[in-house]
Amino acid sequence: MNEEIRDAAVEQLRRIITREITEGVVSTESSIAQSLSAPTNIEMELTPESIELMQQLQAAMEEVTANGEIELEPVPVAVPEQPLPVPPEPEPPVGYENDYVCCGYSPQGRPTELETYIKRIEAGTWYIIQKANRALHRRERSDASAPNNGVWRIVLKENNAGAGNNMKEFWVNNYWSTRFDEADAKGRAFALANHIEIPLNSGSLAVDETTTRFSGAIWYEQLQTKNIILAGVGGIGSYIGFLLARMKPARLVIFDNDIVEAVNMSGQLYGRSDIGHPKVDALADMVANYADYHSTVAMNGLYNENSAVEDIMICGFDNMAARKLVFKKWYAHVMSKPEEERGKCLLIDGRLAAEELQVLAIQGNDTRAIEQYQRDWLFSDEIADATVCSYKQTTFMANMIASLMVNIFVNFVANECNPIMPRDVPFYTSFAADTMYFKVEM
Repeated sequence: MNEEIRDAAVEQLRRIITREITEGVVSTESSIAQSLSAPTNIEMELTPESIELMQQLQAAMEEVTANGEIELEPVPVAVPEQPLPVPPEPEPPVGYENDYVCCGYSPQGRPTELETYIKRIEAGTWYIIQKANRALHRRERSDASAPNNGVWRIVLKENNAGAGNNMKEFWVNNYWSTRFDEADAKGRAFALANHIEIPLNSGSLAVDETTTRFSGAIWYEQLQTKNIILAGVGGIGSYIGFLLARMKPARLVIFDNDIVEAVNMSGQLYGRSDIGHPKVDALADMVANYADYHSTVAMNGLYNENSAVEDIMICGFDNMAARKLVFKKWYAHVMSKPEEERGKCLLIDGRLAAEELQVLAIQGNDTRAIEQYQRDWLFSDEIADATVCSYKQTTFMANMIASLMVNIFVNFVANECNPIMPRDVPFYTSFAADTMYFKVEM
């Protein structure tokens, strides 16, 4: 038999076997023979050459069948490729994930970038200028203190003696917030030990154009050393926070658990774009924009027994229970100080009605004022409802009481600078809009 024909027959047999194997059909001689036979129900007109070729193929198949032995190359059978097993994702280190702050770092950064800036803070080349608690309002979480929870906005600035204004912002969870706090403490200790300190208003600092109109005031530098707690940022506190930020105190910590609503626009310093946002966040963003002030610590929650205390405490509350708590904590703080240092402490309490205001200022070394405030002005909420606290507020009066309270604070700071004439820090100030009557008691 012609070798070419034999090879063709063998190749055809290979194709048949391969097809039947892949289709799950058991190969038999009959099936093979049937596959090679021309269908009987189809009329075909074959040329003599085709007839001869078919006869040769048939003869080749008969020879293959008669021999019963033929070596065929292995038939390749396509086996679907099995995907390689995917190893499970490794558990991320604590602090590298957060269910509502993407992985605990800013969208522009990675955990490695956070580590880099933490090392820079520890080395004293960068420092924290703003840290704000941006936890979602009233989002109840049983594990709110867990490392992977919490929402903090941290703003860093390069410590380069005024050569530039490089800043960096991160949004982090509780884990990273703690890491930054620890790094900041180490960095400040390192800077102090190595005399890496930039004094306020140093000639090496770039001029702050936002304060040039009052930078010559006697109280200017002293005020910028003050840490202030402002509890309540509604009708009174929102205006106070705005005015204080423009004078650039060292740190301004603001407390409030409320959300901005449209009704607040009648007497509070918030706009339509702030509606739906926590008041502390709205105010922190506002002073960053209007005062270029970035040392606000926004605490989205009520001032409570565990909250911090500073020498300077300002109340912007609308209820007596909160005032009593602030006074209690401030007074304990004052009494923990040596007697000669108590005069550096000040508590200012503002009370506002629609057309009437009252301001009480208590200095830490004024025993008479402390006793009088505690005896006569910390009455119950039931009594307060019948006094000025029950009235609605107006914007012009809110603005006015904030200005008076900040004025009293400035006078207090100025007196620390040994002025030629001491300034007044009255214990009690009141104003009635209808009669334009001021009353001041020292």
